[in-house]
Amino acid sequence: MANDFESLFAARKKSREEQPVATETPAAKQSKRKREIAPEPSTPPSPAPEPTPAPEPEPTAQQVTELAPEPEPAPQRKKRGRPATGKRSNAGWIGRTYYIQEKTDIEIEIELATMRRQGVSLDKSELVDALLGAWVAWRKGEDANEQLSEFSPRRKDE
Repeated sequence: MANDFESLFAARKKSREEQPVATETPAAKQSKRKREIAPEPSTPPSPAPEPTPAPEPEPTAQQVTELAPEPEPAPQRKKRGRPATGKRSNAGWIGRTYYIQEKTDIEIEIELATMRRQGVSLDKSELVDALLGAWVAWRKGEDANEQLSEFSPRRKDE
């Protein structure tokens, strides 16, 4: 055993002296050390053949279900933060970007705030969706007033 260590250290010292000094990455140094320290592969002794055991009778389906261990439930990883419940996480909504005039945007904000005070909860995306849906219905020849009636200040009876 002592001879093995001495030969390893001598080989290591010799390889250090032969190599020029260069900066190596830590990963390269580590793999190099593993190669230097690893013992020479030798042929393992062949294992003695084991006697073959007598075949056991096959278990029935009922025995298999009784002996089978119950699978452990996979640990549930709790997600961080709030649950995703908005339009962004809803597959029925698609994000789009449109430009409108600043004056129009300010007037929309004022009207939506007035509607909120009256108890109608509507945001800009829902308003745009309803208006575009009404436009498509009108283009198809359908009655667009039904779609606009929920947030229109005009009533059908007028």
